[in-house]
Amino acid sequence: MKIIIVGCGKVGTTIAEELYHEGHDITVIDQNAATVQTITENIDVMGLTGNGAVYQVQIEAGIQDADLLIATTNSDELNMLCCLIAKKAGDCHTIARIRNPEYSSEVTFIREELNLSMAINPELAAAREISSSPPPQSFRAICSSLPHRCWESAAALRPSSASTTEQPTRSGSGMRRNTACSSVLPLLPLCLS
Repeated sequence: MKIIIVGCGKVGTTIAEELYHEGHDITVIDQNAATVQTITENIDVMGLTGNGAVYQVQIEAGIQDADLLIATTNSDELNMLCCLIAKKAGDCHTIARIRNPEYSSEVTFIREELNLSMAINPELAAAREISSSPPPQSFRAICSSLPHRCWESAAALRPSSASTTEQPTRSGSGMRRNTACSSVLPLLPLCLS
């Protein structure tokens, strides 16, 4: 697959490395020339210095022939704009990194209106993955020795079958209900197949 990655921070670089090792044709875009140079020296990918939300930059990166654009900059709005332009210019699949919790309750609307293949919050996805896996025995032993019994608190963070999770409030004096966005991680293999 031909994949364009906009934003070469830790997330973008890691994705580029992983997808390159899987045999995909990768192009990276970042505004920092030194960052692009470092990545292109370390892995065999094409690099382009520029703003990934600019139509002409995406054209230079080959958006017309791309199968997927992944926007991983530090700006949610820039990521959404990159994906919107890619959809219009190249009609490829798009994935936007959207971290702002204010967008969490609107992620379905954003995905549908911008025609995103996926919107992902890596921190939220990691937290869900951690809370759904039982901790190692040694972790349980440590937690059970603590006065506040953090293992029981961690169990309260596990997702239920509904789309909400119970979480202790900061003061620990009660429970509050948080709406959890649906997990989009299972969709990634569909975009990459």
